[in-house]
Amino acid sequence: MPLGVVGGYWYGSTYYWPDSYVSVTEPYCSGPTPDGCVLRWEDVKTEEGEIVRQCVKLCPRADAPPPVPAPAVSEPIPPAPPPPPAGACLVDIFSEPNFAGETDETDENQPELAEWDKAIASIEVKSGTWDFFTEPDFKGDAMRLTPGKYPTLTDTFNKKIGSFLCLDSKVEDNK
Repeated sequence: MPLGVVGGYWYGSTYYWPDSYVSVTEPYCSGPTPDGCVLRWEDVKTEEGEIVRQCVKLCPRADAPPPVPAPAVSEPIPPAPPPPPAGACLVDIFSEPNFAGETDETDENQPELAEWDKAIASIEVKSGTWDFFTEPDFKGDAMRLTPGKYPTLTDTFNKKIGSFLCLDSKVEDNK
């Protein structure tokens, strides 16, 4: 996704412009960065036309458009909470699109899904990088997801996932 699809915004008397996407999980995308930029969740349209939430790093820009009147009272941007420990893996799976239906959370590799076999319709990756497979034992078509919310899945994976694993996991026997 080109950053040009994300617009800039005024905060107080400073204009911020999109600089880069940042791979973090909610709620860790918020507040100022050490280099004077801010992190903010944005809904971004993908090349396929889907809307996904992305953590965007916005930095001050000197050649800003004319200011938009600020609201009477501005809330300060809160500091970002600490990121999860290195190597941590956590994912929520849902039986229906848009994070509806039955749900389960795990931090473990799942070579066989039992009652969840072919039942996953939306996913929230809270931390880690996860690979999802259409067959048990990490076989079949694969899809890699990084931290973020995935309210719908493509036809290849919607209610067709048979196993998944975290690439950042310390567990080696399931890989």
